[in-house]
Amino acid sequence: FRIHTIFSSQTTKFLGFLLSGIFLSLILLAPIFDRILNHEVYRTYLYSSFLGLVGASIVLSFKQIEKWHLHLKIALLIGGIIAFMLTSIEIKPLNSEMLSSFIDPWLIFSGSLAVCALLLPGISGSYLLTILGSYPIVISALADLIQSAKKGVFDTSSFVILANLSVGILFGAILFSRLVLWLLNHYRNLTISLMTGFMIGALPT
Repeated sequence: FRIHTIFSSQTTKFLGFLLSGIFLSLILLAPIFDRILNHEVYRTYLYSSFLGLVGASIVLSFKQIEKWHLHLKIALLIGGIIAFMLTSIEIKPLNSEMLSSFIDPWLIFSGSLAVCALLLPGISGSYLLTILGSYPIVISALADLIQSAKKGVFDTSSFVILANLSVGILFGAILFSRLVLWLLNHYRNLTISLMTGFMIGALPT
């Protein structure tokens, strides 16, 4: 199939600008965020900023629902309980040495969920990666790959980490995003209330 049979020109242009902005920001900001995450004090400031952003997102999500019926409140409660239970589990991402020899299903899963954040109101891909425990290792891998490229060296282990995440993003864009879009089109308020519960339940992270 030709590209124009799958995507309209408007969609292709939008995705082109979006992906270009994401790629550029990753190249420019990954080394900075990597240093922040490895600093004992600044790391606390970064996560405090995330907490504030999520708090504002929760308020924004609440405002998108004009009237809270009982089933929406139940969905909010269920989402909060599920997120709290999932984020209470201690997640230990694989290190670079462990990832260099095989595909990591957790990073693929993380990438699949992160790309769905483009369709969800008030939720960012970075936030989902943080909840899943994948954010630090992905940023570190990207920073290492950039630094190695500047020295003319190819960092295989970092590439494997980012490749796993990219596979997940591609998989999520094809499958998960369609499910989320369908839910938003048919059960918008219910989906928003459930996702708001996820945000509230995951705040301790």
